[in-house]
Amino acid sequence: MDSNDAQQEMMMQYLSNPELARGFARVVFDMLKGA
Repeated sequence: MDSNDAQQEMMMQYLSNPELARGFARVVFDMLKGA
């Protein structure tokens, strides 16, 4: 299985769950802020 496919599938699962999506967005935002 392509790792890119697995990543996209994981993203879809995250985004289908509002609470997880919020936490994920916060993590990404922190990473961008810290970069």
